[in-house]
Amino acid sequence: MTPDYCVRCGRQGHTSDECSLRYRQPAPTLMERIDRFAARFPGVAALIFIAVIALGAGIAGALDADDALHVAQSIASRSV
Repeated sequence: MTPDYCVRCGRQGHTSDECSLRYRQPAPTLMERIDRFAARFPGVAALIFIAVIALGAGIAGALDADDALHVAQSIASRSV
């Protein structure tokens, strides 16, 4: 005879169907948290979004300009 074992909480004495954790809501995911923040504070969320896009564009532009500069230097050194 094996004792009852709950796979939800890991305790013996009851099954997962009888567990009190059965009705507990799971923790919200990252996307749900972002969505809830954007619904509560739309102005702040818009400013954060604009800042993230501007930062990403600045980094991508800097990398692109750096690559273009390396190409231009190699062409200029060959022509001299």
